[in-house]
Amino acid sequence: MSMGEKLHHARLELNLSQSELAVMVGISDRTISKYERNLSIPRTDILCELASVLKVSLSYLLEDEVDDTQKDRDHDFFLAEVRDRFGDRAVPAAREMLASTQALHAGGSVTPEAMVSFKQAMMVVFIDIMEETKEMYAPKQRKKRKLE
Repeated sequence: MSMGEKLHHARLELNLSQSELAVMVGISDRTISKYERNLSIPRTDILCELASVLKVSLSYLLEDEVDDTQKDRDHDFFLAEVRDRFGDRAVPAAREMLASTQALHAGGSVTPEAMVSFKQAMMVVFIDIMEETKEMYAPKQRKKRKLE
């Protein structure tokens, strides 16, 4: 299914009109119509907002072969938190960490439940390390150390 078809289906699942969805996302209903007819592709920020409002994952919208509306939705929330707390420059490292954890599951030797637990633990550790790094290398800290 194409992104447009998925947007259309997800919107109908929530009983939303194109106009209602457009208002919720902050764009015109004409733009929603173009997206649903595959005449236009949303910018990344709009796509993230659409996924959030429609309660689906970015993977679902972006990957034609994905039918699970919630596939990797935890990744979306994690990456949004990383962006909010540490800025856009931290997101590639977070994506790389997620890709590395996915590679562990590719061999099939880990149960799905164990994989979910592992990914969640890795996300927590990533945030903790970023917080420690931020505190250690923040400009205020460097200035304070120079004064001591």
